[in-house]
Amino acid sequence: FPCIASACMAWRRDAAEQRRGPIVERVCALPGSSRPTGDDWGYEASDPNRASAGGDWVRFETVTEHLTGYCGLAGAPQ
Repeated sequence: FPCIASACMAWRRDAAEQRRGPIVERVCALPGSSRPTGDDWGYEASDPNRASAGGDWVRFETVTEHLTGYCGLAGAPQ
């Protein structure tokens, strides 16, 4: 059988890496408003070239990716 790498049931994944995924929630940032409660909020300007144009508070989904791995049948790399 040909090797199908990470699609195989015997594939072992190395450490995971987390990255910012798509926006899951958006709240209008009115002048003078503060960031919503929680650490996972960021600010997205409506016009990146003019800071005074306003924007939104956005919360992103966290995506976990396993970027590397090895064949579980052949064993861990030495």
